[in-house]
Amino acid sequence: MLTLLAMERCKTAREAIALMGKLAEKYGYGHVDSGEMLAVADPQEAWIFEIMPVGPLWTPESGDPGAVWCAQRIPDDHVSFCPNESRIGEIDLKDTRNFLASANAISFAEEKGFWDPKSGEPFNWKKAYSPTEGSAASTQARRGRLWRLFDLVAPSQSIDEAIPNMELPFSVKPDNKLSLNDVIALMRDKYQGTPYDPAAGLRGGPFANPNWFRGFNLDDQNYTSPRCVCVNKVEYTTVAVCRDWLPNPIGGVVWLSFGAQDTACYMPLYAGITRIPRSFSIGDHWHFDRHSARWAFDYVDFHTQVIYSYAIKDVMEAQKEWEDDVIDRSQAIDKTALELYKQDPQLTIDFLTDYCNNNADKVIDAWWDLGDQILVKYNHFRIYDAEKRSIGSVKFPEWWNRLVAEQDGLKPLPRAKRK
Repeated sequence: MLTLLAMERCKTAREAIALMGKLAEKYGYGHVDSGEMLAVADPQEAWIFEIMPVGPLWTPESGDPGAVWCAQRIPDDHVSFCPNESRIGEIDLKDTRNFLASANAISFAEEKGFWDPKSGEPFNWKKAYSPTEGSAASTQARRGRLWRLFDLVAPSQSIDEAIPNMELPFSVKPDNKLSLNDVIALMRDKYQGTPYDPAAGLRGGPFANPNWFRGFNLDDQNYTSPRCVCVNKVEYTTVAVCRDWLPNPIGGVVWLSFGAQDTACYMPLYAGITRIPRSFSIGDHWHFDRHSARWAFDYVDFHTQVIYSYAIKDVMEAQKEWEDDVIDRSQAIDKTALELYKQDPQLTIDFLTDYCNNNADKVIDAWWDLGDQILVKYNHFRIYDAEKRSIGSVKFPEWWNRLVAEQDGLKPLPRAKRK
């Protein structure tokens, strides 16, 4: 609700942070919640905002703030990440360019014994309000996303996976500027090429499926699965773009993807549009519906899981056609929209609304068709070439065949004797 209210009432990230903090202090913030983190951005700045409850006994009549919160600005040439854990460390409340906080941000921690000023240790927000243990290495990547993302964008820094998450930096300067394609690739990461790759070995099955392994308990021991950036049960993801050199209806774009990132497609929705496809408003987990956009992507995802290493290549080809090509055309779309805006802003609104809706409709139709194609192509674990009307075979890896033979004690057929 804080997010919704801020979006309705505020123009900048700073205003949004101040409003959310003020409302939470006045009316209280979820006493049964352990805290929340939001990325808040506008065309000029990007911030990480964190808020904590002050306890279930708080009442407005007490006169005390009903929440404790803090926000830190991400440096203009840095990137930061918010993987469901506190990120803000040492703070300097005199530096209002880079920090915003409630008046009780430090005093409440001191009052509750979360931080002792006599200790000689500087106040550290995350260590006071959300202290946790663990690193990517010690948790077998259950808490590895933060390290992974830092390592992907700044490999030259050689950030050790054994460094506790509490000690990882708030932000880093990436080795190279990140494009929209780069950010989408980050959203689809599943620890490929690391010891935590869930598609490696038996965990991924014969078709290297990174979504198979979920962890399990065996002989009173817990075997955990890594927590990837890309999660196969996700409902939707977005990549938000804020550009200050264009009018707001053009400069703001949300790239929306329904379902799992690795098998879905990102579609642009400009800030100025006044309509979205009707299929976006239809969706029921318990009822398959070909009028629903989300079911189109889940349909492809379901068929891909069966024979992942093969089918994901078909999905990637479709992503290249409907995602990369649209990204490549974005500059031309922006230019046309800007020219129309100079004539009449309403022309831009109409143009972008039609463009986004038409593109989304085409993508959804393409994904329904893709799901059908994958079903036909790999039916009965064979490879059907519809154009050539020929049938090929699916190859199981040799290491898998050997393990099956050993595990099940299979006996080879006797060699045929030569006459």
